[in-house]
Amino acid sequence: MITALLVTANWTAFQTNSILIDISTPVLGADVYLPVFVVFPILVFIFSKKYGWTNWKEKLTGTIEKPVITNE
Repeated sequence: MITALLVTANWTAFQTNSILIDISTPVLGADVYLPVFVVFPILVFIFSKKYGWTNWKEKLTGTIEKPVITNE
Protein backbone atom coordinates (compact mmCIF):
# COMPACT_ATOMS: atom_id res chain seq x y z
CA MET A 1 0.00 0.00 0.00
CA ILE A 2 2.85 2.37 0.79
CA THR A 3 4.46 1.66 -2.57
CA ALA A 4 1.17 2.32 -4.38
CA LEU A 5 0.89 5.69 -2.67
CA LEU A 6 4.48 6.63 -3.49
CA VAL A 7 4.84 5.36 -7.08
CA THR A 8 2.35 4.72 -9.87
CA ALA A 9 2.40 4.31 -13.64
CA ASN A 10 -0.22 4.88 -16.30
CA TRP A 11 0.00 1.21 -17.46
CA THR A 12 -0.73 -0.42 -14.09
CA ALA A 13 -4.07 -1.86 -13.02
CA PHE A 14 -4.01 -0.13 -9.62
CA GLN A 15 -4.14 3.60 -10.31
CA THR A 16 -3.61 5.98 -7.37
CA ASN A 17 -2.75 9.60 -6.81
CA SER A 18 0.93 9.17 -6.02
CA ILE A 19 3.90 11.36 -5.30
CA LEU A 20 6.04 9.85 -8.07
CA ILE A 21 5.00 8.68 -11.56
CA ASP A 22 6.89 6.01 -13.52
CA ILE A 23 6.93 7.04 -17.20
CA SER A 24 8.95 4.10 -18.52
CA THR A 25 7.40 1.49 -20.78
CA PRO A 26 6.98 -2.00 -19.32
CA VAL A 27 9.41 -4.59 -20.68
CA LEU A 28 8.91 -8.33 -20.45
CA GLY A 29 12.42 -9.61 -19.84
CA ALA A 30 14.54 -11.91 -17.71
CA ASP A 31 13.21 -10.35 -14.51
CA VAL A 32 9.85 -11.99 -15.31
CA TYR A 33 10.91 -15.24 -16.96
CA LEU A 34 13.58 -16.19 -14.42
CA PRO A 35 11.28 -16.41 -11.37
CA VAL A 36 8.40 -18.06 -13.24
CA PHE A 37 10.38 -20.77 -15.00
CA VAL A 38 13.36 -21.27 -12.66
CA VAL A 39 12.82 -20.01 -9.10
CA PHE A 40 9.19 -21.05 -8.51
CA PRO A 41 9.60 -24.65 -9.77
CA ILE A 42 12.69 -25.03 -7.56
CA LEU A 43 10.74 -23.69 -4.57
CA VAL A 44 7.85 -26.09 -5.22
CA PHE A 45 10.31 -28.99 -5.37
CA ILE A 46 12.06 -27.94 -2.14
CA PHE A 47 8.76 -27.43 -0.30
CA SER A 48 7.45 -30.78 -1.54
CA LYS A 49 10.49 -32.53 -0.07
CA LYS A 50 10.48 -30.54 3.19
CA TYR A 51 6.77 -30.84 3.95
CA GLY A 52 6.25 -34.30 2.48
CA TRP A 53 3.74 -33.26 -0.16
CA THR A 54 2.42 -36.19 -2.12
CA ASN A 55 0.84 -36.12 -5.57
CA TRP A 56 1.75 -32.43 -5.97
CA LYS A 57 2.36 -32.72 -9.71
CA GLU A 58 -1.25 -33.92 -10.18
CA LYS A 59 -2.56 -31.14 -7.95
CA LEU A 60 -0.72 -28.47 -9.97
CA THR A 61 -1.43 -29.82 -13.46
CA GLY A 62 -4.55 -31.99 -12.97
CA THR A 63 -8.05 -31.41 -14.23
CA ILE A 64 -10.62 -29.41 -12.33
CA GLU A 65 -13.84 -31.25 -11.61
CA LYS A 66 -17.12 -29.59 -10.86
CA PRO A 67 -18.27 -30.27 -7.27
CA VAL A 68 -21.28 -32.53 -6.78
CA ILE A 69 -24.12 -30.72 -5.01
CA THR A 70 -26.67 -32.85 -3.23
CA ASN A 71 -30.04 -31.53 -2.05
CA GLU A 72 -30.91 -33.01 1.29
